[in-house]
Amino acid sequence: MMQTNRKPRRADRLFGLLCLGALCVGTATGSCSSGGAPEGGGGARRDLRQGMVDDDEDFGVVADLGSPPDLLPLVEPDWAKVAGYLDSLFEPGVGLVRSSPGSGEFWTATDNVLVAEAYKYLPMGNRARGEAIWAKLVLHKICGCDAQSEHDATMNHLHDPLVIKGAQTPTSPAGACSRVPQLVRAPGAVCSSTGSRCAASGVVHEDHATWVGDDCNFGICGASSVSGWDASGPGRGSGKYLALQILNRKNRGMPTDVLWQSLALKWDGKGIFDAVANQEGRYQTATLALFKLVAQVLGKPLAMGVNEKLKEAQGSHGGIRASYGLDGSFSAEQTGNAETTALTVLAFRKPVTDY
Repeated sequence: MMQTNRKPRRADRLFGLLCLGALCVGTATGSCSSGGAPEGGGGARRDLRQGMVDDDEDFGVVADLGSPPDLLPLVEPDWAKVAGYLDSLFEPGVGLVRSSPGSGEFWTATDNVLVAEAYKYLPMGNRARGEAIWAKLVLHKICGCDAQSEHDATMNHLHDPLVIKGAQTPTSPAGACSRVPQLVRAPGAVCSSTGSRCAASGVVHEDHATWVGDDCNFGICGASSVSGWDASGPGRGSGKYLALQILNRKNRGMPTDVLWQSLALKWDGKGIFDAVANQEGRYQTATLALFKLVAQVLGKPLAMGVNEKLKEAQGSHGGIRASYGLDGSFSAEQTGNAETTALTVLAFRKPVTDY
């Protein structure tokens, strides 16, 4: 069984349709669409329906005779509401966004790193706010990281390829150590600089490396390697780690085909059915967003239904809800969270050339 160190706040089926490469295989009529945004552009994108005809009826492959590509409606969340939701999470006194409405937690990574990046690509987003969040993250130092003696809160050795072009992380992912970063007075200052202090109450950083003791944290937090993350088949492995390792290994010039196939086979027509979904009885919307994002980066066709499900995940507050039932239904009372909302923005709007 896959074991991982997860933050406490993160919370017999038939395969209707599988899209691998250019082939769609399913129990009913289905098709594939392009994986998100094309290279080199921001703004709204249109997925192109693709289909194949095969004489072998056992495969159930049927040509898509629907609307011509130029007439297909755009399937995406309401970006104005997304921008408003992210704005509502911002706390001026801290200079960061809350993890969710009403929360007293301000996670530098992953939440604020991803939100700062998402602001770059929202058509009506507050780009200046995203830049201000990034500038605040640079002032938060991780003083006890054994993988890098001192680094700022814009990186955490796992999600870096999502926000830093060409970033490389360890090929054996580690679990999370969540601790208090140290706040310095000015850019370029280090942990030992005069005026450095522990971050404000509620500010926490998630780092995927061993975190030894420092002025703000006592003792060692050992981030052990995650086991079973790459297990193939439905209900096994981690869709999140598979997606992030695909980006990492692509940046390293390593093969990604096996990892992509393992991830794609976990799409069951409603969500990514991995070990987390199997154990918790709920799909993780963030994992679905990562699936779409990786398909875009690799230039792979995206199974029909992914964009629709991500759009459906948007709640009345504008945020993207974090999880949903194995029947595909969302709870109306969910308000979403910063991480899932930001990942969905990147999945739809960040162009391939920026990774």
